[in-house]
Amino acid sequence: MGVIRIMRRAFTRIVGVMVVMPMNTPQQMPTPQEAEAVLRQAGHRITPQRQLLLELLRNHKTFLDAEQVYTLAAKYEGDASLATVYRNLQLFVELGLVEARYLDPEHKREYYRITGGAEYHYMTCRGCGKMVPVDPEIIQETSLNWATAHGLTLITAHACYTGYCADCTRQRAGHPRNNE
Repeated sequence: MGVIRIMRRAFTRIVGVMVVMPMNTPQQMPTPQEAEAVLRQAGHRITPQRQLLLELLRNHKTFLDAEQVYTLAAKYEGDASLATVYRNLQLFVELGLVEARYLDPEHKREYYRITGGAEYHYMTCRGCGKMVPVDPEIIQETSLNWATAHGLTLITAHACYTGYCADCTRQRAGHPRNNE
């Protein structure tokens, strides 16, 4: 079942057709064999670098930016370039193997993780850069209620929260000029 779902998602993305899956449908993380099947189905080779990048993302619980993935990959395979990492991450996103999100307030860089991991949302503090977790159930419930009220079918939802953590809020309360 997992291979068929992943391959169907990959195929539909390639031909430009979107499969509507409710947000609350749990997706399984693709196994190495499923990921290889998706790559082959889309006409791509299975290279040691691609296998390594997918394995690094599979074993990491949080989102990583391309430079973090590159740094981890360089520890295992010294000849992978940053450009190769970027190209492969984009390919993985297009094939539905990897998710990409903007986590920083300015949307300067994308962060990646293997598809099917636990859902995480964060508020990024503008004062210190700390990432404060946001309850994913609240986000999902609010998104689904909004979509239902407007007769929409939500496929995915991404939210970017910025503000100040509790420590920075307390610190700013003592300095009124710094408040935005």
